Amino acid sequence: MKYLFLFLLMYLLPANLAGGTQPDSLARLADRARLFGERIPQEKVYVQMDNTGYFLGDTVWFAAYTRRTDTGRPSKISRVLYAELWNHDGFLVERKLVEMRDGRGHGFFALPDTLYSGYFELRAYTRWQLNWGQTEHPHNKHTEQWFYNKEMAKDYFRDYEKLYSRVFPVYDKPQEAGQYVRDMTLRPLRRYFRKDEKKPGLVLSLFPEGGSLTAGVPCRVAFEAATEEGEAMQGRVSLQIKNEEIRIKNWLGEEVTEVSTEHRGRGSFTFVPEAGRTYEAVFVTEGGETAKARLGDIAREGVALQVTREDSVWHFQIHSSVDKPLGLTLMHEGVTSHFMEIDTKPNFQFSIFNSPRASTR
Repeated sequence: MKYLFLFLLMYLLPANLAGGTQPDSLARLADRARLFGERIPQEKVYVQMDNTGYFLGDTVWFAAYTRRTDTGRPSKISRVLYAELWNHDGFLVERKLVEMRDGRGHGFFALPDTLYSGYFELRAYTRWQLNWGQTEHPHNKHTEQWFYNKEMAKDYFRDYEKLYSRVFPVYDKPQEAGQYVRDMTLRPLRRYFRKDEKKPGLVLSLFPEGGSLTAGVPCRVAFEAATEEGEAMQGRVSLQIKNEEIRIKNWLGEEVTEVSTEHRGRGSFTFVPEAGRTYEAVFVTEGGETAKARLGDIAREGVALQVTREDSVWHFQIHSSVDKPLGLTLMHEGVTSHFMEIDTKPNFQFSIFNSPRASTR
């Protein structure tokens, strides 16, 4: 369900930006989206391990399965599965290629005594899966010097949302045979610094919900504050127009001047942009460090989407400044589950539950 809102906006925008779009053409656009999901299906990986924890010297046995998201049946799209073992420092220990026959394969990782204990991660994916959900984390050229080569650095700072991931503990090797004690001696990553090495800079990243800002309607913006090495920072964000602070709304809907981070340097705020204005967000850490980021261009017409979750229900709010019919296609993992036409309204709301059906209100 976490990818749902992303596909919602992708198919809202083509509908309202096409001049003179009629309801029948909206249905054709929705049909194209449905056919795309059927003809280019996604696949999902499941892994079953032989235990929930291991000791140094053990062997990690696993069975892997690939399934099509549109039918739930074994996938024959990929014949090779990539299984990777990562340590708690974020380094790749070993990668294996597993042959998949009719959506099923198996393999193992041997944990030698030369490794050190900690929380390890097993990742499994196919090349086909890498077509969706890739994230590049910010870093600079100085951090790449910690790695043997640039390719290893790219792997460290790149995430794929679609791959299978499982974290499990690896304990110290028993001192005596048969005496299994869950001791874990953590060894931190060794890092060498030069005297002239500069302190990593602070980076503020802004993520308008839906990907863009629309003038005249409430738009929510998520933010993340972290160093160039990826360390999350805590602090407060204010929004400015030519060094003049404006009032914004926090996640409770209260009008404030500054918004605090909520978790791991992340948070969000809501405001109504004005066309022709240039907005800049200013982040100040608890220690007084400052980072700035400029919000992108503001569209004079468009649609803004806001998604909130309440228990098992997802609530959607669509704010439109376009005086044209809108079409909304609801997709999950490439599969179309619902299509509706939306009358032109300043604020359209609907909710979906943990079921294939969507209810509107």
